[in-house]
Order: sequence, then structure tokens, then C-alpha cells
Amino acid sequence: MYPEGSRATAASGPDGSGVHFERIGDSHIGFAHQRLALLDLSDRGLQPMHSESGKLTILFNGEIYNYRELIAQFGLNNLQSDTDTEVALKVIERVGIDEACRAFNGM
Repeated sequence: MYPEGSRATAASGPDGSGVHFERIGDSHIGFAHQRLALLDLSDRGLQPMHSESGKLTILFNGEIYNYRELIAQFGLNNLQSDTDTEVALKVIERVGIDEACRAFNGM
């Protein structure tokens, strides 16, 4: 199922793709992402993106308009990319999904 599903969405993200497979107990889960790069056009913005701790993985299809303000607000240092996805991941890891979503302005 993975290759067919990934190919079916390839046109929506011509700037790269990525996959991540995870085992949870006796189950396996896979994530596939097709990238449409709007901000950081380098490979540093490829997804799925993983947190430094390895506890979180994010696939993000949207835009956080205030991501630069969030960098200052949350004192985010040592960013590896200039993407709102990395900022979202770091904010979620720092304060949790509920508070992070309240801080995000975007779609």
C-alpha cells in the first residue's frame, strides 16, 4: 500500500518526499510525505521531521504565519532549518500540543 499511496500524492509535493516506519507493540505504522517547499528549499526541511529527543515525529501540511515570532517567544535556538515545521515541532515538544496549537497562527 505504501508505494501506491505515495505515488498517488506525488504531484501535490514535487520538492521531495520522505517516509518513516514505526513499530508500536505488535503493530507497525508508516508515514509518507510529499513536500511542496515554500520556505526553506533545502533538504533540511524534508519530512517526516523528528525531534532531537526522538520522541516526536511530525508531518505538517499547512503554514504557521507567526513562526518567526514563535522562535523569539519560546527562545528557540539552534534551528536546523528555516521552516515553520521545525518551529512547530520544537514548540510542541516544549509546551505540549494544546498550548502549542493556541500559540500557532496559521492554517
